[in-house]
Amino acid sequence: MGIVSWKTLDSLDFIRLFGTTDFMLSLVRGNMGRKGKIDVARAAKFLAEAERIKEELNLLNAEMCRELGREYRQAHGFENPLKEEKLDPPDETIENGGGIPACE
Repeated sequence: MGIVSWKTLDSLDFIRLFGTTDFMLSLVRGNMGRKGKIDVARAAKFLAEAERIKEELNLLNAEMCRELGREYRQAHGFENPLKEEKLDPPDETIENGGGIPACE
């Protein structure tokens, strides 16, 4: 477990919510299926909802960074949802028509 920074009054709320969610998801995963206490379809819904919430938090963090004029460094395993895709310049080799753009 990592170290949690206490920078806002909301820190304890987030820590408790994330801790409870983590515990409940571990119970859901361990109790789904044939002999489990929870239907697989219902468990899948819970897992998908947890994933959606993580993506929403990632987006919220990226939006706040953009508003503050800061670079967003997303958590490991996530991508910056606001990062603009950089297109590579056309290949200027003979195989690609000698510098003729593929699209105009």
